[in-house]
Amino acid sequence: MPFPGLILQGAMLAILIAYYASGTVADALDRLAQYKQQHGITFVIGAGMVAGAILPELFVVFFFQRGKPHAQNLRNLAFTIPTWAIDCDSG
Repeated sequence: MPFPGLILQGAMLAILIAYYASGTVADALDRLAQYKQQHGITFVIGAGMVAGAILPELFVVFFFQRGKPHAQNLRNLAFTIPTWAIDCDSG
């Protein structure tokens, strides 16, 4: 089922186009970059957990489980959230 990957690629393309086409989006993304600079590793850890654990698990629930969460999703998160938190670096 290639739809989740296509959705992610479409979202990335939309952000890229919006960055160059909209000053508002460019300003918002620049503020996000400044926020990262100010908060350093805390931001990186949080973003890593969201991007590496939470969003993928949401994709599993919505695309493969037809929107019905299971106890296994929480067990998956209990493993992946700490894994992505310690896998981050400040670069």
